Amino acid sequence: MPAIVSCKGDERGNNDLYDLSLIEEMNDDDYVADILQIFLENTPVKLNELKLACVDGKFDNAYKVAHKLKSSAGRLKAENLLVILNKIEEQAKSRDGHCFARLAQLANENYLELVTPLQKHLSGLRPELNIAV
Repeated sequence: MPAIVSCKGDERGNNDLYDLSLIEEMNDDDYVADILQIFLENTPVKLNELKLACVDGKFDNAYKVAHKLKSSAGRLKAENLLVILNKIEEQAKSRDGHCFARLAQLANENYLELVTPLQKHLSGLRPELNIAV
């Protein structure tokens, strides 16, 4: 069960960071590699957009970006990241931005925890990328 996210703490669930079973059930290493590569390339840009929207109190934009990120994180079953993004969506819907910036920071921190293990997995699928991990 994912952790409950609050504005104060740095809670994390006890579950694994991600689970690739949804995309691996396709039995297509190229597909898995594509999904991982896209996630690793696009997520930092979207997280920066999310941070700016949260800091500026742009509820509509924060909602849209969090929703897009949820889709990507959902494919990887990155449950902790999904919990944070859901909380951002909820606050954006209710126009309650009292801890938007903290939630955006938590989303970024959680993504950073995912980077190295996902890069290792990707380098196993596509050694030609020469990913330094």
